[in-house]
Amino acid sequence: MVALGQDKKAYTLMVTSFGQNETGDLLVLESENLKFYFTVTGDPFDKVELPGRLVVVASSDSLSSADDIVLLDSLSTIPQYSYGDRPVHHQLKAGDYFIISTFYANDTDAYEAQSNAVALPVRVVAFKTNVPAAWFSHLKTSEYNEETTLHLELEMELSCCADALGNFSSQWEIGVAESKNSTPNVIRTLYREDSLQEGAHRIVLDETLWNEVAFSQYKFITVKLASAYFSEGYRQVPDWEVRLPMKVITDIDQLNEERR
Repeated sequence: MVALGQDKKAYTLMVTSFGQNETGDLLVLESENLKFYFTVTGDPFDKVELPGRLVVVASSDSLSSADDIVLLDSLSTIPQYSYGDRPVHHQLKAGDYFIISTFYANDTDAYEAQSNAVALPVRVVAFKTNVPAAWFSHLKTSEYNEETTLHLELEMELSCCADALGNFSSQWEIGVAESKNSTPNVIRTLYREDSLQEGAHRIVLDETLWNEVAFSQYKFITVKLASAYFSEGYRQVPDWEVRLPMKVITDIDQLNEERR
C-alpha cells in the first residue's frame, strides 16, 4: 500500500506497428489482423512488467466515444520493452479509423488507474475477387487434331491505395470436380503478377490445354486463388475458391457467339 501523501506512479503506454507508413498511418486489408507492439514506461519505473487490462477500440475520430467498436478487452501484462507484435482481430469494413489503445493497471494502490490513450490512424482496404465466367471449348480442328481451350474471366476490386500496396502476385488453380464437395482435379495453374488500380480490374484469359480431360464425368469448374499477396509489406490475401457449373462448347458457331 502506498504511504499517505505518496503520489501514485504514472505510466505511459506506447503503441507502434511495422505497418505504419512515413506519415504514421497504418494500412491494413479487411482480411488482415492489426498488429501492434505494446510497451509501458514510467518515471520512476521499477518493474519490468505491469499487469492490467488492455482495451483497444476503433473510432471514427481520435476521441473515444460510446459508438466505438471494441476490438480487444483483455487481461494483459505489458512489458517495458516489447520484441514481439500482438495481433488484434477485427471485422472493420473499408474506410478510415482511429485505433485507440488504453491500459488499466491492476495495482491501483501503487499506480494510476489508467494510462494515456494512444490513437493511431488506420486505413482499412477492401479487396474482392470474382469469376464472372469460366468455360471450356473442345473443337475438332482437322481430321486428326482437336483443340481444348480454357476461357477464364477474372475480376478483382480494390477500394484504394494501389500504389502503397504494390503489385499483386497470385496463383490460380483451375480444376474440374464431380460434385460441389468433391476434391477437384486441377488441370491448369496460372501464375500472375498484376499492377492493380483502384476500382474493378478485369482480366480475360484464353489458355490452350494440352492435357486430355474427360469432361463428361465432371459437373463443375473450380477456380481457386492461392498464395496471393501484395508486394509492399507482403500483405497476404486468404485463399478463395468458387465452383461454377461445367460448360463445354463443342460448336464453332456457339464459340464465336460467346466471344462477341
